[in-house]
Amino acid sequence: MPIIKVHKAFELSIAYDGELRKLPFAVGEHEVPQEVADHWYTKAHSEPVEDEPAKAKKGKAE
Repeated sequence: MPIIKVHKAFELSIAYDGELRKLPFAVGEHEVPQEVADHWYTKAHSEPVEDEPAKAKKGKAE
């Protein structure tokens, strides 16, 4: 799964696993599913982390 570095905290509303979900993201690094990393709103508030281990504060996004 991709790792993103969030610059500004945000909440992503996305259809995920067949239902509408709101996923909160705090500032920091998060390991997320590819469809979350590819979402335009995620890209507006974060950047991909390349070749670094995950240092997520709250673990994986569900």
